[in-house]
Amino acid sequence: MPHTITELITQNLMTTLRGVSRGKGASLNLHVTDQDNDSETRIDGLCVVIPDDPELLDSPLGWHQLMQPYRVVVYLQRSETAKSALRTRMANAIGDIHKALKVDPTRGSLAIHTFIEPHETAIDGEFDRLIARPRVLFRHLIDDPFSQGGA
Repeated sequence: MPHTITELITQNLMTTLRGVSRGKGASLNLHVTDQDNDSETRIDGLCVVIPDDPELLDSPLGWHQLMQPYRVVVYLQRSETAKSALRTRMANAIGDIHKALKVDPTRGSLAIHTFIEPHETAIDGEFDRLIARPRVLFRHLIDDPFSQGGA
């Protein structure tokens, strides 16, 4: 079954983030999913990719040009060690995510560009959350969300 350009971009983001691992030089291993687990099954490095509602932009004739925002939520388990260790882990994690997303800003030629907005942090039970906010600019034919416009 064919996938919309939006679905393909989401799959590309998830595949890219699955490549973030200590074995490839990152500071942590991401465990990527598109569904948030309840708090009892969260693990360190859980990464949830959540597409938000796209914004329709001024578009060339015959195309829909959209900005697709995402939330990339990473859970980091809090330890009893010093707070500076957590700050360092969060800084390294956001650096790993940014580095991975910048390798191919066109998301495999599906998009025009990937932008990365400032991140947020939050406390969630025994975990700290890091929320990265990539936005992907792309286009598709006005009458066919399965057909990609040129980048």
